[in-house]
Amino acid sequence: MVKAGKQGARRLASAATRREYALEMFLAGKTYQQIADALDYCDRGSAHRAVQGALAESAERTTELADQARPIILARLDRLWGPWFKKARGGDPKAADICLRMVDRYSKLHGLDRIQIDATVTSRSEIDAEIEELMTKLRATPAAAPNPQPQPEENHHVR
Repeated sequence: MVKAGKQGARRLASAATRREYALEMFLAGKTYQQIADALDYCDRGSAHRAVQGALAESAERTTELADQARPIILARLDRLWGPWFKKARGGDPKAADICLRMVDRYSKLHGLDRIQIDATVTSRSEIDAEIEELMTKLRATPAAAPNPQPQPEENHHVR
């Protein structure tokens, strides 16, 4: 539970600042133990959690900023598209190239360029069932009579 008031706010700001310093030290190559010693964390595990927390906060901020920027960039692309597309349709190769790059950027912003993998996974039990079915068919097939190899006739004549 977070304390209300100025002390609680200071404590939260102080913890966030320590996490940021911990991340900076980690990125500079310091060990978790060195971070713990320098920033008064009780042990290297606490320093590790601080670094991970700072990384998570950074990722959240980056995602939030990207989410805020995306509609602005898309609106700019929409405004630019009309005039350049008209020129491209008129045969201007430079305009056509610009339009292709705009389509590429639009695809990236909407995630349309991400690789999509469609994989079929066959479980071991499915493979086992197929093997069993094949074995059953093999057992049901009458075995072909062995072809005896002709034996050379024994020659009992001794000369």
